Amino acid sequence: MKSEMNQTYREVRSEFPAFDQGEIKYIERDADYGVIENIDGKHVYFDCACVIGVDFYRLQVGDRVVYSARNDSRLRQATSVYLAGSHAFQEW
Repeated sequence: MKSEMNQTYREVRSEFPAFDQGEIKYIERDADYGVIENIDGKHVYFDCACVIGVDFYRLQVGDRVVYSARNDSRLRQATSVYLAGSHAFQEW
């Protein structure tokens, strides 16, 4: 799984260098946020407002996503999250 994710990561980075790739590790639907684990094993927080092209409530743990992020004072936070391979991300 890790080598497959590394290959996909390199393909995405070559086409969209401002984006990172990861996998959803945790979703708290009642509080409208989740956590992405990136290719390096680091965690990135995201909230429902930054999910683009798919309903936040349809995301599942294990879904692969592409995202852009910024460093907050406490943690790294995603500003845009796309489901990997989704129509919204491909057109963007």
